[in-house]
Amino acid sequence: MKKTIPQFVVFSIILVSCRYDFNWLGSLWSPQDEYRAEDYARLTKRTGDDFRILMFTDTHLNAYYDSFDALENSFRMMGDAIHNENPDLLVLAGDNVGNFINSHWAWQLITFLDSFGIPYALIMGNHDGDFIKMQDTNQQHIITEIFSRGAHSLFKNGPDNLSGTGNYGLHIVNGSGGIIYALILLDSNRDYIRQDQVEWYKWYVRGVSKASGGPVNSLLFFHIPLPEIEDIKREMEQNNYIDDDGRSAAEAFGESPLEQTRNTGLFAAVQGLGSTTHLFFGHDHLNALKYNYQGVYFVYGLKTGYCGYHDSDRLGATLITLSGDAAGAVTVDARHRYLK
Repeated sequence: MKKTIPQFVVFSIILVSCRYDFNWLGSLWSPQDEYRAEDYARLTKRTGDDFRILMFTDTHLNAYYDSFDALENSFRMMGDAIHNENPDLLVLAGDNVGNFINSHWAWQLITFLDSFGIPYALIMGNHDGDFIKMQDTNQQHIITEIFSRGAHSLFKNGPDNLSGTGNYGLHIVNGSGGIIYALILLDSNRDYIRQDQVEWYKWYVRGVSKASGGPVNSLLFFHIPLPEIEDIKREMEQNNYIDDDGRSAAEAFGESPLEQTRNTGLFAAVQGLGSTTHLFFGHDHLNALKYNYQGVYFVYGLKTGYCGYHDSDRLGATLITLSGDAAGAVTVDARHRYLK
């Protein structure tokens, strides 16, 4: 009599052979999925107190292309900013490490961040996956695994079937547990945010508002600026605009923007939904501005630290302050903090 292998044994072998574990079966996203607020990290804003978010960007922490002095001074700058601003949350907006053997620097980074006992959220930049070639896929997986291992890290890979790695959300809640602001983090990949990420963004915004019984405002973080930054630059130049730091358009743009290479409609989605009040990004190390464009603030974060090209007069961090305790009534203030 011919013996056959039971089907459940075959299925088990397939699962074991797959590079994903059982969690993979629950990590796919569909627009038909039900949004569940409990799937996202919650950070509580104490009644009457401001909620302070300190954003670093383009730290490029390494000592391969840069000196150990540059690395040490970058960590010192970050530590000074944390001690001075006493934030409730840290956001690192991409190109956190990079330019060869960056897994080593990734471990150094999360060890450093964990020492402050403050929650932190990271975004992948176009250099966070570098190894021998740009955005090495295997190296990127190693980096995201390290980022997720931090004791106080809020980093999530996000749905496995979405473009990029690290598409996720966070909730700022009041003392009663009500969501008063949402934070959305997207991977802009090496070049641009894909259409499926835009659809996920719309699904998330609609879901959090439905779950809260009314509109919830949000902040959106990614690494590479949107194509609309070119329109902003022209508009600022035409209007002789002076920003909060007293800089003209020519001074605010220390270099020509290297924006996302395709427009996949993210800003149109932002405008259409009316949830996101501020867009935060980095990538261009010499640019620093905050500008209200068609009702939405575009904020270049200050380049942080001495690793990578920089202007020593344009280094530091960006402080984002949320005031108020009720959804729809929270005000946001974003200011650059220049450091040496």
